[in-house]
Order: sequence, then C-alpha cells, then structure tokens
Amino acid sequence: MMRDEHFVVLGVARPRTTWLTDIGHWANSSMLPIEFIRCVSIDEVRSRLHSDRRFSAVLLGEDCTGLDRDVIETARDAGCVPIVITDSTPRRDWPALGAADTLTQPVTPHHLLAALREHAIGVDHRSHVATHETSVDSSPTGCLIAVLGPGGSGTSTTAMAIASHLADQPSRYPKSTSTRVGLVDASLNADQALLHDLGDVVPGLQELVELHRTANPTKDEVR
Repeated sequence: MMRDEHFVVLGVARPRTTWLTDIGHWANSSMLPIEFIRCVSIDEVRSRLHSDRRFSAVLLGEDCTGLDRDVIETARDAGCVPIVITDSTPRRDWPALGAADTLTQPVTPHHLLAALREHAIGVDHRSHVATHETSVDSSPTGCLIAVLGPGGSGTSTTAMAIASHLADQPSRYPKSTSTRVGLVDASLNADQALLHDLGDVVPGLQELVELHRTANPTKDEVR
C-alpha cells in the first residue's frame, strides 16, 4: 500500500447489497486506503457530486434505480471516476455509456484497490483528471433549425414549410442519393401529429431520449 494514497469513494446500490457492507468494513478497518460514503439513492449521489467536496470515485450498483448515462456523465464532470458493480453477466455495456470500469460481484479488496489505482486520483493528487473518450458515429452531420414561438403564432406551419423546402434541395454530400430531413416535434402540446394526421406515434421523442440514456443506438436504430 502506498503511503500517500487516499481515496474518497461514494457508493450506491439497492438496500442490503452485500458489497456495500463489505466495502464499508474494509474502509473502517483500514484494510483499504479509502473513505467510503454510502448513499441511499442516485439523487443523493448527484447532490454530493454537486457539492464543493471532491471525490475520487463513485461505485454504482447496476441494479440501482435511476442509473443511466446522465449519472455517469455527472460524475465525470465532477472529476469523479464512475465504476459500475455488475453481476456475472452485465445488463448493459457500461463502458460504452461512460463508465471507467466495471467490477463483477463478489467484489474483493484486491480488485477494488486495483481499479481505484488505475482510474481514480487520490484526494490530495487531483491536479489532473483523466478524460474519457467515446467513439461516435462518423457519418456526415447536418444542421439543426429550431422554430420557436407561442401557441397560435404559426410555429408548427413554419416548421413544416422549412422541412419541406430543405427536403427538396440537392444533397450536400456527393455520394448521397437523397436529402434526409427530420421534422421533430419537441413540444409537450404540439400540433405536428394533428397537421400530418398521424395520431399517436410510438416510439416517439420520449422513447428516443430514454434509449440514449442507457445505450448508444446506431443511426439505423434512431431512424
């Protein structure tokens, strides 16, 4: 054990989770050079990450309610390394969602300390924080046009007209045979479905947002 290493670690999982109790025991008995702070919910984790105190890592049980890409990103933004504790078969591809590492239950002191030493920074050595890079689709990007306005001002009609006009324009990309235009109705009380006589469309925008919280969908899946 290195003399100058000391990690401040958050942890959250479902009640009566074994690894939470074990890590608390290892911390209290000085078996590991960590201060372990047990949280009761994802909301408490968010609250602590937004505080002025700095944390080395957060251990996230994959079965914890509310665990998604946003929580992992919040941890990284706070300079806190997110590590997901999984069963023998992970439920999701957590590294693809931004997790620095995954540990399979049962968690051992050796594996936990190795993960902290590899990815986290002690509270007294935080001059730099490792960045995380996630591969993204290299397909050509487009432009975003937002049409804003109160109800009755013609925003829905204007958005339809813009989308129709852009769809008639030649493609910006030589290899493309058509111009792809997406008309997205992001208002809670919107009129595009009514104007297009579509009725309820499922999956819709809400399902698309939820999909991105827990996965990295391909462009074909989004379409």
